[in-house]
Amino acid sequence: MKDEDLETAEGELAWQEGEKYEKSGTKDSYEIWKLKKFINERFIEAIVVSAIVTLIILKFL
Repeated sequence: MKDEDLETAEGELAWQEGEKYEKSGTKDSYEIWKLKKFINERFIEAIVVSAIVTLIILKFL
């Protein structure tokens, strides 16, 4: 599977999730969902980066 196909599939899934939020509540609930998703992605990236940095530091000790 190509990266573009994966991105398209993820985008489609996110759009469907957003549709559910939009239908079930107000526009605010959709915005909150998008913000939670963004924060969650950044949190995972921060954990991975900190783990890599920790491993590099431990390697040189």
